[in-house]
Amino acid sequence: NYGYYHNPGQWQDNDSLLAVIMSVLLFNLLANIHFQKLPRAAHILLKHTSGLCYGAYLVSVIFDEMFYKAVAEIYGETGLFPRLKLYCLLVPLIYICSLVTSLGLNTIYGAACWTFAYVRTNIFNSLSEKYWQRRLSVLN
Repeated sequence: NYGYYHNPGQWQDNDSLLAVIMSVLLFNLLANIHFQKLPRAAHILLKHTSGLCYGAYLVSVIFDEMFYKAVAEIYGETGLFPRLKLYCLLVPLIYICSLVTSLGLNTIYGAACWTFAYVRTNIFNSLSEKYWQRRLSVLN
């Protein structure tokens, strides 16, 4: 390193250029895979798994902060070594909590979308038809 201190964090953090390049390349690779030959059940499974994993990725930071803060309070230190001691326990626990939360959020979102579609098709359409029937009867 020629006598200089190297901070690897700038290349390993989530917002680093390396993470952006790897994410773009990975998503580009996955976007170019063709799944036409898979059965319909596999399509449905991949669709739901994809949604759950994306949601788990988005909410995992909540559980990261919560569990690692608890570990720091229990062990009284904030470095890497307390995390490594409980790595085999914390990573699956955070993953499962994130997936369950993602499933809950996806269920709430799906129910809200279904409710909105039901209200739009059944209530608004019938109100709209009655409105236009009254308007046309007044004009005639």
